[in-house]
Amino acid sequence: MELFAGLRTFTFGAIALRLLGALLCGAMVGVDREMRNKKAGLKTHTLVCLGAALCMIVSECIILGREGVTTDATRIAANVVTGVGFLCAASLITRGNGSLHGLTTAAGLWTTAVIGLACGSGWLEVGLLAAFIVLIVFAAFGRLSHQHLPRF
Repeated sequence: MELFAGLRTFTFGAIALRLLGALLCGAMVGVDREMRNKKAGLKTHTLVCLGAALCMIVSECIILGREGVTTDATRIAANVVTGVGFLCAASLITRGNGSLHGLTTAAGLWTTAVIGLACGSGWLEVGLLAAFIVLIVFAAFGRLSHQHLPRF
């Protein structure tokens, strides 16, 4: 989309909008989780999304800011995904009866990090779309999972 094309430039304004977009996307998901009294809420999701966006921007700075640097920006993104995986693992709880709790929270955090990577790389429209889809999943699928559906 032409509206968002300027975000893929490397100006201070574009970078500021990328970070603000990540803040918005993370907050959208976080507010939903907060309203549902989940362990990871507004602050956690916002910070994960913002941090991932900042990592993506920093990787761009490293590449664009130094002549002759031959590093791969995707390496930082890959490490963000891995690092957030450890944060997600901390949100999981296994009960004595063997049931696992916090898996949706972990998946939401991981997805929010990837949304942040999209925003940080200048693809704000992709991040916003993904954040809306996450909200739909939490709202619609949450109701479905509480119905008496057959378990396999």
